[in-house]
Formats: sequence, C-alpha cells, structure tokens
Amino acid sequence: MPVFRFRAASRPLNASRRTFCLRMLIALAMAAAGTATADTARAAAAQQDGNTVQAKANKAEVPAKENFHLYLLIGQSNMAGRGAMQDEDRVPRDGILMLNARQQWVPAAHPLHFDKSIAGVGLGLSFAETMAKKKPGVTIGLVPCAVGGTPLSRWSKDGDLYKKAVERAKQAMADGQLKGILWHQGESDSGSEKTAATYAKRLAQMITDLRQELGDPNVPFVVGELGP
Repeated sequence: MPVFRFRAASRPLNASRRTFCLRMLIALAMAAAGTATADTARAAAAQQDGNTVQAKANKAEVPAKENFHLYLLIGQSNMAGRGAMQDEDRVPRDGILMLNARQQWVPAAHPLHFDKSIAGVGLGLSFAETMAKKKPGVTIGLVPCAVGGTPLSRWSKDGDLYKKAVERAKQAMADGQLKGILWHQGESDSGSEKTAATYAKRLAQMITDLRQELGDPNVPFVVGELGP
C-alpha cells in the first residue's frame, strides 16, 4: 500500500482548513476505494482549561464495529490544531466521535487534541465531516494523539509518543475498524542537517513499524507537507 502525501498551508487556519482537508481526503479516499512525560501533565491541564465540550460531554454510544471507521491523528502542532476558536467550533458534530484524554468516546468538537492549553481548530474534524458525508450510515471515530513541537524520534518505535499512540489506537480498535493514519510533522526535524537528511528513511521505518504494530500492513498512511 503506498503512502500518500498532501500539501497544506504552514498553519491550519479557519479560512483554509476545508481546502487543506479536502486534499487529504482525496488521497485517503483513493486508498480506501481499493479496499508519559511532561506532555501528559500538560494534556491533563488542557483537558480542563481548553476543551470544555470534551470534558463535560457524556460518554457516547458506540455503533457496531463494522460501522465505526477509525482514523489515528499523529504528529505535531499542525495536526494538533492551533487555529483560532469560535463558538461554533465547540459544537459537537453529528456522526463523529473522538477518543478523549480519559479514553472515552465522546461527541467530537474542536479542539480535538489536548496536548497543550493552546490547542484549537485543526484539520481532523473537517476531514471527519467530509468522510461522514461520503459514507452514509457510518460513524467516524477520531483518535487524537498529536503533540506540538515534537521530533520524529519520539514518534519512532520505542519513543514515548509512538507507544502512547499505539496504546490509544489499539483501545479504539476494540470498538471499530482502523481505516487510516493521518500524519503531519517535520518542522522539529528541519533545523538540523543531520535530522533533515535522514528524515525520509526514519519516517518510512516508522510507518512500517506502526502498520505492523497495529496489525494492518496496508492501512493508508497520509503524510502532510508544508506549502510555500
């Protein structure tokens, strides 16, 4: 199964996120057609301070496993979301659930992530809305795991964020079917010639390891790029 790439603006702003997510949707749809560190403490604080809807939402009813399509969201701030929040962004979306910091399925609303108190609008929810429209009768389940400012080394096998993402993904897969992995990361590795030069090889290995760990060597893996 090939790895797909999409190109996005350097920051996920409200005005551009739909175009940004549509490009990612096209790549993932093509694939589907053929078939605890300091971050933990910050996440707990963000869960209380920056995500009122998620913190207060009741545990959602989970659909039948075959009708529950899961997408793992990993990477750094462009995946976690830093777009400005408006009142409507906090309204839960019909037909879309998210696995919150308490490991519970709740109705999905921005911010999806809880890595930092500045978490805001990101790409995951717009992507899920589009997928839900394309798949009537299916519930979309998002598994947010991104953490801003993190290097690839922490997402590689044996890294703390890799382990956490696998743990959350496996828990989610007890309820649904993994349909794709969305990845947006790289800025933290661009400041050094050494890490930049080895990035492609290290990322390819991470993709292989993650697919193997999650028991699906063909699961679509969508990679984000920064545009000019």
